[in-house]
Amino acid sequence: MSWKNWPYWLKGGIISLSIQILLSILTIPFSSGIVPISAIILILPLVPIVSLIPSLNNFLNNNSSNIFQIITLVVISLIMAFLIGAIIGWIYGKIKSRGENKEGQEAR
Repeated sequence: MSWKNWPYWLKGGIISLSIQILLSILTIPFSSGIVPISAIILILPLVPIVSLIPSLNNFLNNNSSNIFQIITLVVISLIMAFLIGAIIGWIYGKIKSRGENKEGQEAR
């Protein structure tokens, strides 16, 4: 199955995930200080759900930074980036298929 045959939600999710990873990697050399820029970019997709899930908010505010906490935040962030891209791709696919249906009906 080639890239052209993939559904739009999958394309959107993979593009969003790729952009998220690429931006995080590219900002590592410019990161310095207390909170690195790459960490901010990597955690950015978590912003919409932090206020919805109180336990995640407590998890983020915990001062200890063990490897489990860091891995969990990275995985959740990457999943959220994929989901955001998948939703955008799904909406784009719905709009595009609606336009194709109108063109097909007008030709009759």
